[in-house]
Amino acid sequence: MAKVFGQKSKYLIFGDIKEFVVAFLCMVVILVGSLSMLKITKSFGTFGIAILFIFFLFMRKEFDKHDERSHQFYRGRWGEYDVLDELKKLSDEYTIFQDVQFPESKWNIDFVLIGPAGIFTIEVKSHRGGFIDFNGRELTMRGQVFEKNILRQAKSGAFKIHDYILSKTGKDIFVNAVLVFSHHLVKMRFGFRPVDNVFVVQKEFLLPLITQQPPRLDSRTISILEENLKLLVKI
Repeated sequence: MAKVFGQKSKYLIFGDIKEFVVAFLCMVVILVGSLSMLKITKSFGTFGIAILFIFFLFMRKEFDKHDERSHQFYRGRWGEYDVLDELKKLSDEYTIFQDVQFPESKWNIDFVLIGPAGIFTIEVKSHRGGFIDFNGRELTMRGQVFEKNILRQAKSGAFKIHDYILSKTGKDIFVNAVLVFSHHLVKMRFGFRPVDNVFVVQKEFLLPLITQQPPRLDSRTISILEENLKLLVKI
């Protein structure tokens, strides 16, 4: 089994809790407002009902927004857990670093993997079912571009790890950028051909992608990389 360093993403955990609490409070406000409706109606008549109705619409919109965000964080957490379980199936020649963070910024990378097949930065996306395609500039799902350019995000992570390793060890080692979609209903037809220099795969094809790469790193180099990457995770 592959070795693992680092901790689960606190950003996703705290984000889920925060959005859930806010959504819950919105629901409490709506319920309390409903119980007060009769009193307001008696005191202010039709005008009071109109004000209350507008308030309810606003609170329902806020509830829906935070409830959806909570679900997004929840799916993100479990998407990362599922991908981690897959990566652990690799042999003990491989080392996984999770929630890799750079001290000078808020930037984080879901996973960095090192082993005989090389170095991989892995970004996990937990979007629900749809067909993934490439429009020549960005990835699309069901014909629509994503909320942000996730190909650029994946490449940026690989560049940062490359530059970090170069600065720490003097070794100019190519870093493979990987985007993994964890939801079982997400489909694509890229195979193992990079899309704009990024491997884009479903979760079940992640290990074959890695293990089919030719050997690139020896055990001594892997050991040096391990020691330096440990500095970027909380152990």
